[in-house]
Amino acid sequence: MLAETIKEVEDELQRIIQGQAEAKEAEHERGRQKLEEDSAKAEVFRSMSEDLYGQVLAVQEEVDMAKCEGTNVTKAKGRIDRADSLYKEAQASFDKKEFAMIKPKITASQNMVDKAREALSEAQNAG
Repeated sequence: MLAETIKEVEDELQRIIQGQAEAKEAEHERGRQKLEEDSAKAEVFRSMSEDLYGQVLAVQEEVDMAKCEGTNVTKAKGRIDRADSLYKEAQASFDKKEFAMIKPKITASQNMVDKAREALSEAQNAG
């Protein structure tokens, strides 16, 4: 009877150990999947961010050139400065891995780039 009880306890301990190992492996797999997802998101945001940065720089240059040519660029300058600021906020969110904040900031910055282009075009056509 004692041997039977010992065997039952040993079997139960073995099931507990096996269950803990399976739980640990499942947790490890969830962590690996999360890391893969974050890495994929980071790559998408990095690409979006690089494209946006190029656009911000290009419009900043266009605004500076128009200003040198005597065009009133106040409206366009305000918008492109805001686009640059939003871009930098997106970068800060990226650095902190605050993925939920990146896309809205990139979208808002892109909108400001587009508005700056429109404002610059209007200013050049008016002058």
